Amino acid sequence: MIENLKEKISSAEDIRVADKELMPLLIKSFSEPHFALKGAESNAACQQRAIGALKDLLTTYSGQKIALGTHGIVMTLMMNFYDDKFDLSFLYSTTKPDIYKMAFDGEELVAVHRLGDKAEVCL
Repeated sequence: MIENLKEKISSAEDIRVADKELMPLLIKSFSEPHFALKGAESNAACQQRAIGALKDLLTTYSGQKIALGTHGIVMTLMMNFYDDKFDLSFLYSTTKPDIYKMAFDGEELVAVHRLGDKAEVCL
């Protein structure tokens, strides 16, 4: 398990945020990447830790195929690091579970494809 691919910390002490409260927080966190509730994690901080883990994997397994699993917000923030079209609207469009194939040339993201029965999302 790679700890830095865990879900974004949305509240202090891992208290589950109710869905009706989560939506306004998601909107604010995507429009203000450094916003976080007290004791929680901002999108910017979550993205930074997840990208660090991804870059470590790309270096360690350079030229190889790898698979990783993570949560929707973390996945979206990693993809958003490379292309800002992967935003809150993109997150809302995902289904659970979703599988995306990301192709890299070194640390450069060159393609993204959704695998499954719905339309592909491509760079």
